[in-house]
Amino acid sequence: MIVKKLKRTSFKKSKSVMIGGLVDYILSRMPVTHWILSWQENEQPTSEQVDEAVSLFLRGMGLDEHQTVYALHKNTGNCHLHIAVNRTHPYTQKVIQPHRGFDISDSHNIVAVIEHRQGRAPQLNARYRVNEQSHVVKNLLRREEIKPKPKAEDFENATGEKSAMRIVQERGHAVIQNASCWEELHAGLDMVGLRFARKGSGAVIFVGDTAVKASSVDRNFSLSRLSKELGEFNPGYYSERTFHKPAPEPVSHVCREEWLEYQQERQRVAEKNATPEKSGRKNGEHWSSGSESAGRRL
Repeated sequence: MIVKKLKRTSFKKSKSVMIGGLVDYILSRMPVTHWILSWQENEQPTSEQVDEAVSLFLRGMGLDEHQTVYALHKNTGNCHLHIAVNRTHPYTQKVIQPHRGFDISDSHNIVAVIEHRQGRAPQLNARYRVNEQSHVVKNLLRREEIKPKPKAEDFENATGEKSAMRIVQERGHAVIQNASCWEELHAGLDMVGLRFARKGSGAVIFVGDTAVKASSVDRNFSLSRLSKELGEFNPGYYSERTFHKPAPEPVSHVCREEWLEYQQERQRVAEKNATPEKSGRKNGEHWSSGSESAGRRL
């Protein structure tokens, strides 16, 4: 474990320093950002290469002056590097948003630079590569991946838990894509704890009582497109367990303990500073089916 821009070097003390510097900024929803850089199975980076990768990454993100904790793990088939950065600048006290929030694409761009600098082969499905002229260019052979929408990713970043959209994509995408009829689609989704239902002129997929628009999971999953493939929509019968809210699933088990510790401290400070007038909140509205009952057709 290595720390940057922190006076104390032990992990426990460094963690306390970072958390202590964060709780004063409760208006910032996600002051700590966490990235994972992973090497391919046959690659074993040296400590110098790890340091270089972190420096290049932070510089590319505009965070090279920020408090950072990073560690290389070798507990899986791939060496992978965890980088946790305090986005609150230590001197200006401003919370920095790397690349105005559009940091995913830029992070892949930086990875291409790191791979080229260290003479490593890029992933086959990498977003970017470095060409013969040493310019970073888009990888035209890349297949588009299925992933949650930005709003769902915001939820995951704020809670550390999988969004309903990610659960649908992970459990149900292949089921829907490979179904040859409505009966097969409904039966397959029931087996993985999901439900497919018509809503107005469209369709939704339920994770417990949370509805996800089917076409937002994959544009080919709109009711009109599926009806062309599977015929006129027929409702399905779903078991009782699909109507129950599933237990939260972490997006990653990495730094879970630290995340929960920060969330608890953040909540404590917020409650301490809140006045009765400020603490009163209206309950957010959640759209759900409401009238559904277990074992009914949708």
